Amino acid sequence: MAASMLASLQSKLPQLGSAAQGSDELNQSVAQAKQFLVSELRPWPQFFAVAKFSKPAGVHDVSYRLDHNLHFFFSNYVFLSIGLITFALIMAPMLLVGLFILLSVFLAIKRLNKQVVVAGHPLSLQRQYMVAGVVIGVPLFYITAAGSLVFWIIGVTLSSVLVHASLLPPSDADSGGQAVAAAEKGIGG
Repeated sequence: MAASMLASLQSKLPQLGSAAQGSDELNQSVAQAKQFLVSELRPWPQFFAVAKFSKPAGVHDVSYRLDHNLHFFFSNYVFLSIGLITFALIMAPMLLVGLFILLSVFLAIKRLNKQVVVAGHPLSLQRQYMVAGVVIGVPLFYITAAGSLVFWIIGVTLSSVLVHASLLPPSDADSGGQAVAAAEKGIGG
């Protein structure tokens, strides 16, 4: 189930261009991904239909509901995740300060555009970014407790998505009649 879902999602999402090919391709890929997510967004009242939540009949029902809802509400789950990430960043102002400092250092490196030599070896711009990320970013994010925030975001997002997907039964309108046929065969509902 997980492998087929991953393959399906990979085929739906536009492939991101490599950074070496230029920022224009990256911008175009991001725009395509955004257009895809917005076009596949389901109505929020349908997504938050709490009155329709029901206890799954068994493991097969949970599996069917997860498979269906993770595909059907994919864009809604992405926007829910973005909302949780935004909430977490707002609630952790020290992390925002840390991000601001790190981005300021990266911007300074880009604007100076100097050839830095360390122990007789010149550092490329990419290497300068990596050194700044390690020397400044790692201690800064340790001080701001970014690790715990990342695990909080992952935990809350995964639990929210999995609970929603397993409690909301697919309606006949969601799957074009497939939910009723699958329920009659004993696969779901």
